[in-house]
Amino acid sequence: VLIGPDLSDDAAERLAEIADNEARYIVGGYLFLLGAWLFVPGLIGLWRLFRGPGGVTLGQVGAGLILIGVITTIAFFGFGAYEYEAAQPDLDPAQMAELAENAEETNVAIPLFVAFIVGIVIGSLIVAWSLWRREIVPVWAAGAIVVSAILGFLAESAALSAISFAFLVVGLGAVGLKLLSMSDE
Repeated sequence: VLIGPDLSDDAAERLAEIADNEARYIVGGYLFLLGAWLFVPGLIGLWRLFRGPGGVTLGQVGAGLILIGVITTIAFFGFGAYEYEAAQPDLDPAQMAELAENAEETNVAIPLFVAFIVGIVIGSLIVAWSLWRREIVPVWAAGAIVVSAILGFLAESAALSAISFAFLVVGLGAVGLKLLSMSDE
């Protein structure tokens, strides 16, 4: 989040900012994609951690929702690749900005956005509650995940997004340490 440039909501301005910061945009996009991919093994660990004797648990549902949210980041990466290409200087900036505006205003992205928000925000809140309720991690670790979900939802700047990710690292770091300290059984 800190590597990539802050981008405007206006399509023409955003494409110009991408063109002016190509390397940062590409590196930030690939790191975000890599982060999503690396999240998947941790979610598998959470599913195992939340196993219950009576079937699917609420914690497993929360981890599944987060997985849905993480998967949608791959689609967002595709949108980013499109915008990167649209920002190339050999294309007409006015036409590309109009195309970007039209793509944003269609209903195509709405299901992805909803899946992302429900998956990441609601899923994180469910996981945090489940971690706290089952006393798997200290209350501060579950609280850090809650703060991360709320800040991430409200973040409109790179700085606030980075703070959100810092809370997530703290909360999920405690979960990771717990997973690593458990036996394979």
